[in-house]
Amino acid sequence: MTSGYIHGFSASERDRLVRQAELLAPRVFGGLDFSAERSVLELGCAVGAEMRILLRRYPGLRVEGLDRSPDHLAAARTVLGPWLAEGRAALHEADAAAMPLPDGVFDTVLTIWMLEHVPDPRPILVEAARVLRPGGRLILTEVANDTFGFDPPIPEIAVWWDRFNARQQAAGGDPFVGRHLAEHLEALGFVGVTAEELLVVDSRARPQDRAVELDYLEELLLSGAEELKASASELGALRAGFDQARRDLQAHFQYHAFRTVGRKG
Repeated sequence: MTSGYIHGFSASERDRLVRQAELLAPRVFGGLDFSAERSVLELGCAVGAEMRILLRRYPGLRVEGLDRSPDHLAAARTVLGPWLAEGRAALHEADAAAMPLPDGVFDTVLTIWMLEHVPDPRPILVEAARVLRPGGRLILTEVANDTFGFDPPIPEIAVWWDRFNARQQAAGGDPFVGRHLAEHLEALGFVGVTAEELLVVDSRARPQDRAVELDYLEELLLSGAEELKASASELGALRAGFDQARRDLQAHFQYHAFRTVGRKG
């Protein structure tokens, strides 16, 4: 049975999210400092994998997470068990566009790979502004799926990616949302808005990580197989495309994102 969420809620998907967070942490959190802050809220926290990274890195930080999925939050309670027990973490099952949280209580609100799954980010951004303290940061790390690709192109991968994006859009998401968030923050009155392109996966920037990043991309694309109702032959073609990329050490591939940051005015 399909869920509408491109990656689904299986146990294997929960494990994939933990691996993804650890692999991408240097890019997702690189250049960010939370050492002077006391409280962070992650919207769409899923299984708590990003929260765990922050809790490990910043012992004085309290991190709360909010997600609509009871399945993901059940996994998050395991991932975050020690920090929940000591009161440094908290979880909320709720819609990010209507949060059961008080005004002005968080130093930072962040999203990571979340807004691509919603039809309109603006109600969520309004709510994020509400729960931020004056001067607090909103950090949005989100996809721009038009940056994904192989050079020279690998048709088996390109066809799958086109289906992947079309399925997300049919479910009400926006796989290109990262490019448009700065204008939303400026329209809502955030100040000092910046948008930075992150080289999340890039075989030219990090040739030493080529094999690991190819494995990550293959696992990411395969995570949509159930929602795409992929046949055995289609799965075989996708895997063959990645095997081709592994053999051709001159083939370049990339998948970038945008980090948009603004402060509540």
